[in-house]
Amino acid sequence: MAKNVHKKAKEKEEIYTLEISKKSFKRLLKLMLNNKAFDYLPNSLKDVLLEIENDSMKFTATDSNALVNAEIKLDNKYPKFKALLNGTYLSKVKIYKSWVKNCAVDTVKIVIGKEKLNIEDVINGITYSIPYVKAQYPEYEELFKIHSSKENIQYAVNLDLINRIKDIQTMPPYTYISISKNNLCPMIFENEENDEIKYRALVMPCQVRKLNNEEVNNND
Repeated sequence: MAKNVHKKAKEKEEIYTLEISKKSFKRLLKLMLNNKAFDYLPNSLKDVLLEIENDSMKFTATDSNALVNAEIKLDNKYPKFKALLNGTYLSKVKIYKSWVKNCAVDTVKIVIGKEKLNIEDVINGITYSIPYVKAQYPEYEELFKIHSSKENIQYAVNLDLINRIKDIQTMPPYTYISISKNNLCPMIFENEENDEIKYRALVMPCQVRKLNNEEVNNND
């Protein structure tokens, strides 16, 4: 009787469950955590937005300098869902390889609940609970629309070359950069459409001020 009561209570808390490959989820997680704000900044910045609709799952994060949005296609269609995930809890999530050799199950379960999201690594027996945050997240799609001007100049950059110069984390092999004629406007980074994960980033440019000789001498 106690088991049945526990099962019904669990079912009442859950909305639905989906599965995603560990490799893809680890990639999504790294993208979000690399770009979420530090813990001392406002809650709406240090947390991560999750959106699910039909066969699409999106994560969005920002540190106020860059706004990053990543989308992956799911195997099935799911009801519309939107929640702000606690970034501090999410940063504790680690995705490990299965300890069972030649394991056919290489996925994690994402359990969408009413109050929290559970990330379940069934094979390794690990579960992370990420509570939802009650806060308003910026309307990021409007920002992408505003800055996706037809007048922008688009460049394709080979990131392998960039990685040889500086150790940065991004999406190989190419990123497309849209730059406005007004260099104070944000730049848009996008990866190739045939990639498993669709990636977009809105990055604020930095103004570099050259020091004059007097300032250089004072700094020495």
